[in-house]
Amino acid sequence: MHSKNTLFIDCKEAVRICDKAQYDEAGLWEKFKLRLHHAYCSSCRKHSVKNGELTKLCDKANLKCMDPAKKKALKDEIRSACSKES
Repeated sequence: MHSKNTLFIDCKEAVRICDKAQYDEAGLWEKFKLRLHHAYCSSCRKHSVKNGELTKLCDKANLKCMDPAKKKALKDEIRSACSKES
């Protein structure tokens, strides 16, 4: 992992910061380093754009996690149906 004082970051670090920024967990210094990285790395710039689009689509879809009890019941139902077909 890079030192916090390193100005230039590699693509792996840029992706990590991009993911943090997506959830508003990246600090100001990290965001600055990410913007600097995007200035010379088109691949990471495209990744950030696609990541942002995915976040907007998920927010728009209002996705919810399935309740664990319902998930288990559904799994059991599927297993039961598959065992009957065998």
